[in-house]
Amino acid sequence: MGAGEVAMTSSAKQERPLRIGVNALQIQPGRALSVGIYLRSLLEGVARVDAHNEYLIFVSPGTAGRFDLGRPNLREVVCKGTGVGRPVRILYEQAVLPRVLRRLGVDVLFSPENSAPLRLPCRSVLGLQMMMMFTMPECFPRSKRGYFRYIMRRAAPRADRVVCVSASIAKEAQQYLGVPPSKTTVIHEAPAPCFRPMPLGEAQGIVESKYSIGGDYFLAVATMAPYKNLLRIVEAYAKARKTHGVAEALVVAGGEGEWPGYRQQVLSAVEREGVAESVRFIGQVPQEDLLPLYSAAVALVFPSLCESFGLPVVEAMACGCPVITSNYSCLPETAGGAALLVDPFSSDSIAAGIASVASSPSLQRDLRQRGLARAARLSWEDSGRRLVTVFQQVCGVADRPGI
Repeated sequence: MGAGEVAMTSSAKQERPLRIGVNALQIQPGRALSVGIYLRSLLEGVARVDAHNEYLIFVSPGTAGRFDLGRPNLREVVCKGTGVGRPVRILYEQAVLPRVLRRLGVDVLFSPENSAPLRLPCRSVLGLQMMMMFTMPECFPRSKRGYFRYIMRRAAPRADRVVCVSASIAKEAQQYLGVPPSKTTVIHEAPAPCFRPMPLGEAQGIVESKYSIGGDYFLAVATMAPYKNLLRIVEAYAKARKTHGVAEALVVAGGEGEWPGYRQQVLSAVEREGVAESVRFIGQVPQEDLLPLYSAAVALVFPSLCESFGLPVVEAMACGCPVITSNYSCLPETAGGAALLVDPFSSDSIAAGIASVASSPSLQRDLRQRGLARAARLSWEDSGRRLVTVFQQVCGVADRPGI
């Protein structure tokens, strides 16, 4: 804590609750959907294990209410004007938020998505959601890539602790940001409690009535972004049909993303490969609809080129859906030995994986059982408990019983 802040003895620190700030300003309506789900789920886990410390969640007017969890020790602080555009939000985060933190007596600020104020009157815990601006820079506009590279290279060294959602991200933080292993903590994501096996007939009925999808299908859950590898998924699916006789349909669920023209590339690939009649694009779906979509699918096909954690993998597993995923990036870590791994750079490898699952009920059963066991080992409550411990450690407070 900087000079001029209130000094307390260790025993005094333990007697009063910590005041913990959560920087949710990057989460804006219509954008950063996955980060919004991540942060709400993480805070729900925190709320279940920590009724002692106080949490102030800084939000823009457009997202007010998203993090209202009905707990007396968690409350939102609405920051006026931060929802009018990224430049204003960045200016507020860097110039105004530190003064607000000082005025409110915040002990530590948690910034969950890659950027944080560079001058803080309190301790800092930085969350790293992705390192793609370093590992796949071609996926970002120059201005956005330049801002995040600049801010991350400065915020990470200044943070008291860097929280990464996977060991893969932690290694990349060490490589590109110079963050030492002693300063990083890996806290995995987890499937939400709503994800659970649904009876097959019930799931199929919901999918057919809401999306007019009947019969067996493979499911891809991915926004329209190059790193989601949709072009190779389409190519692999076409090969699986033509070469291996796979008859199941392919359903793609996910939003448009921020990559103009990529959707058209995917649609053109579907036409070029001659599979237009068996591929369905259903767009972004609400979280509650993913439950029947996962439960009715033959398997999830998720050979992504780059992920921070790959939450759909464990969501599908929690629903008893077999998973085919990448042997690259963090995804072997996320799968935990419970998925069929394929080479995401080879459409032949992805096609072989699809064909193997389609032709083998015993493989489907094995993947389903291993996936359920893997998902059961992950919980947001455990992730929340580990995050609270990080806050206590950086503030020099001994762990409280039960945390």
